[in-house]
Amino acid sequence: MKKETLRVLLFALSALFAIVLLDQLVITNLKNSQVNIINVALIFFFCVSGMYLLLGLGGVLSLCSVTMLGLGAFVCGFLNTKLNVPIPAAMLLGALASGVLALFLGLLLLKLEGPCFVFGTIGVTYIGQSVFQNFAAFTGGPNGTGGIGKLVLFGYTFKTFKDWFPLLAVFVLLLILLLHRIKQTTFGRSLMAVRDDATAAYCMGVNVYRTKVVVFVLAGVLAGFGGSLYAVHNGTISASLFTFNTQLKFVIMLMLGGVMSPIGALFGTVLVNYLPELARFANSYLNLLYGCLIVLLMIFMPMGLAGILKEAVVRYRVQRNKQLPGDGGKGGPSDVVS
Repeated sequence: MKKETLRVLLFALSALFAIVLLDQLVITNLKNSQVNIINVALIFFFCVSGMYLLLGLGGVLSLCSVTMLGLGAFVCGFLNTKLNVPIPAAMLLGALASGVLALFLGLLLLKLEGPCFVFGTIGVTYIGQSVFQNFAAFTGGPNGTGGIGKLVLFGYTFKTFKDWFPLLAVFVLLLILLLHRIKQTTFGRSLMAVRDDATAAYCMGVNVYRTKVVVFVLAGVLAGFGGSLYAVHNGTISASLFTFNTQLKFVIMLMLGGVMSPIGALFGTVLVNYLPELARFANSYLNLLYGCLIVLLMIFMPMGLAGILKEAVVRYRVQRNKQLPGDGGKGGPSDVVS
């Protein structure tokens, strides 16, 4: 246990050092538009991380995370601009609102199995898209919500995108540590048992339905907090973002990075969000690129970049064990990697 704690602490300190280096050596030299892309990717990771919990650990494919993202953003914006609620409180209430919606939807939809559940979440996304675009009293309708206040923490005001990067990076680091911790808990092991075999998990005393509802709510809260961050970071929000197309991008982000790896999912989120900047020459064909990327991922990288890296590490260890003196170049029991 002490060894595990030391490893996590070492990772956290190394990540903090990397954040400082990135901020001082890279972010300060980038254009504001480029920093904005990176910041938005870090915000989107809150949504993708919820999908990691649902799909990677729980084996549940939900396609309504973008609705939770949008609800958190619009609740935060509405409370601050219409009711003058302070930004920190508005952000927390935005996340709470998404969690309440996720609880309501989870209690209803998680009684469904397989494709029925997936199609139900798709329906929720289209309902949310329609509400965000037409419920002008709450969202501002086609014009969206603007004039959202600045975040102030400990007397420091986050005014520019470059000011936001260190804070968002630290939030993401804390989120990765939280995801790692969840995986080690009894709840995380129950989730993985449900993913592998729901019937066997039930026979071992796991309440399958309640476990799925809890993780669905947790994913909703994470997405809602990401939406609140997006609203305050940009200062304005539009319903045009919270569509099914955005939801599909979240799926690509998770699959590209690795559905079983939070760190891989983070890299996938940044890469996909930066793709329009890298492929400006083919801006009219981005949907074609996304479609081809999905097909190629399913064929050649079903476990994403993290899966490829893990396979490479396993091959290296096997080759190293075969070359150890005394085994005659033949693999033995030590070749088996769990």
